[in-house]
Amino acid sequence: MPGLTQFPLTTALAALLPLALAAGLDLPLTLLLIGSAASLGFQSELPGELGDLAVAPVLAMAGLFWLFEFWAERRWLSALGWNLAQGLVRPLASALLALLFIPDAGAPWRYGAAIVAALIALWTQATRTGWRLLLDLAKARRPSRILVSAAEDATALALVALLLDTPQAATGLSVVIIGLGVAWARPSVRAYSFGIRLVWGGTWGILTPRRWSEPKRFPGWVGRALSSNGLAPSSELRGTPAGALAHPDLEVFHGGWVVVRGDSPVFLYRRGLSTRSVDLGAGQAIRVARAHLHNRLELLDQHGRTYALCFPWDGPGVERIEAELLV
Repeated sequence: MPGLTQFPLTTALAALLPLALAAGLDLPLTLLLIGSAASLGFQSELPGELGDLAVAPVLAMAGLFWLFEFWAERRWLSALGWNLAQGLVRPLASALLALLFIPDAGAPWRYGAAIVAALIALWTQATRTGWRLLLDLAKARRPSRILVSAAEDATALALVALLLDTPQAATGLSVVIIGLGVAWARPSVRAYSFGIRLVWGGTWGILTPRRWSEPKRFPGWVGRALSSNGLAPSSELRGTPAGALAHPDLEVFHGGWVVVRGDSPVFLYRRGLSTRSVDLGAGQAIRVARAHLHNRLELLDQHGRTYALCFPWDGPGVERIEAELLV
């Protein structure tokens, strides 16, 4: 009988790529299609122990979560909260799918495949969520949330359908998708990490005083950068987490810290194992506004290009930002 169960281990491991990618794009729909494959007329035998998903409780739960996701994706805040939470759920689910996919492989292969599948799903989820957040932070015109969700659903369905019928084609398609996504994945993943910071600042973080942080509250990497690079003068320091959006000297987005040194602010961020800095003193602050889960400072550089600094709500409020940076 045709199916992945007859393929060599290396081919089965390659076929994990589209499975993990589909789970990262839309986990509930992936589970629904796998569990309903026999009922939908797919002739291939489900590989490994994936047939265990073809039970009513699993299908009902997957359908319920798909409907909930459809509702959550319609609103900015609920979509962000849902997708950030899925950053934990989808990698774990992908790891479990990998274990079901190759149950007869040796333990090193199974656990290695589970880790790789989890990382692919996490990368996919972070990229898609961060890309949406970047569009929201930039206030850019964006396609309808329903259309974006429909495109993700269609891609996940295509990957799983090809996986069941033509695994090699599914692997090839997933490689193409990942290759296209790599071009804008890094700023999207950074935005995803910053989104976690925004949600924290807008929920439990608001219980803390909204102010600039003193040096003793700086992260270790910020303190080391200030001391080792001679960035800190003798005057009092204050700083706060922030995201730099569309800064001319940076990529599309970077998360980091804004530190005020007397009258000259600087943006510190990490790049690999190193810490880098950008002087913000030359920028002309235009306005400060309260936005979704952050306070937004818009600036102009010397060439008239606009960029923004985004401050989580548990950092300084609008008035404090104006007092320090709006001059």
